Amino acid sequence: LMFRITEDGIYRDFHIPETSNLESPPPDAIIGKHVREVVPEHVTQAVMPVIQHVIQTRTIGTVEYSIEEHDGLRHYEARFVPSIANEIIAVVRDITQRKRETDILRDNEKMARALINASGDSAVLIDRDWTILAINDVAAERLGHAPEDMLNNCLLDYFPPETAKAREARVQTLLATKQP
Repeated sequence: LMFRITEDGIYRDFHIPETSNLESPPPDAIIGKHVREVVPEHVTQAVMPVIQHVIQTRTIGTVEYSIEEHDGLRHYEARFVPSIANEIIAVVRDITQRKRETDILRDNEKMARALINASGDSAVLIDRDWTILAINDVAAERLGHAPEDMLNNCLLDYFPPETAKAREARVQTLLATKQP
């Protein structure tokens, strides 16, 4: 969706592509109206300071907001770009699917963390380059670090050289033989 808006928050023009799932309102439902007359109050409170900042600084501004619609809560990202003097162009994208996927990923990460921490033993998930993908609290504590500080680092770096060499050899054998 694209909107031309003045620094005062008055809509000058808009475009809703036919490919969007949104119904295009008649022009008089938006053009000449203030933002607060078109969107919910919480959205107005979020976007008006950004619009004014973009006008003053001639930089790009972004706001994410949610609106309860007939099919449930929808999430949007509005990017505001300076246009002609005292006007901005707002490009609004529906980011509902991205938000839902992010929420699912966050829930899956919480579940994975709970599972990896369920054991009293050390547990570390690494890739073939020894990069730590996941580590439980027990293993991190034994190695003297916080789990979040160890992610994406090489596990071998946390061992003395002799221990690292022995562990690397053992894992190479496990990979080659595919035996536990």
